[in-house]
Amino acid sequence: MESSKTSQFMHPVAAAAAEFDRFGNRRVWLPKFSAATALTALAGFNDAVGYSALGHLYVSFMSGNSTHFGMSLAGADWSGVLLAGSIILMFVVGTSVGTVIGDHFPKSMAPRILGIEFVIMLGAVVGAYIGAGPAALVPIAGAMGMQNVLHQVVGGADIGKGFITGSLFGLGQSLARFALRRGQGATAFQHGWSWLSFIAGVSTGTLALQMLGLVVALGAVAIAFAIMLVLTCVAQSRNN
Repeated sequence: MESSKTSQFMHPVAAAAAEFDRFGNRRVWLPKFSAATALTALAGFNDAVGYSALGHLYVSFMSGNSTHFGMSLAGADWSGVLLAGSIILMFVVGTSVGTVIGDHFPKSMAPRILGIEFVIMLGAVVGAYIGAGPAALVPIAGAMGMQNVLHQVVGGADIGKGFITGSLFGLGQSLARFALRRGQGATAFQHGWSWLSFIAGVSTGTLALQMLGLVVALGAVAIAFAIMLVLTCVAQSRNN
């Protein structure tokens, strides 16, 4: 009780740091934080590539795709309806597959999902290389749906998803509670960092696409998933 009263008079940054100290062992939350940051940045990277290559559609942001779907439906733009609907469907299927994997293989969920994402990205690289057009990118939405199953809860903040609207909503809530001396400074940091990670991924993806082209940009994501897969397998082998 005494510590909570004392924290009310601490500098906001110091109070947030104290909250991080109460998370417990850094070996527990730091890997989760790092993985969630990487996943969020990759979602932003893929969204930037998808937005440019799919005619202003996304592979992770389904609210925008649903808006596009409704507008295409109203305008009788059946090709737009088909493309947006295919991406949304693929995202839902990916989420379902990831959930099944998580429910049946909770201990090995991360490497299994990352492995499938890596294969999907390799397929996208090949498809882009041979000129398959949008068909090469649509399956990436399934990978992003699966990826959301790998989200992490760190310091009370649910991070690692591509739901950036949710991160901004959580940031606003936690900032309000922090201002009212109810703690949650660390939670606000997590939500804000998640948004910044997504923006960094979008910016990097945009630059990579402009400077290196679609095939190389997708290849970079595939390499990133491969690295995460290897690191996850090594970490799990050490824990076992």
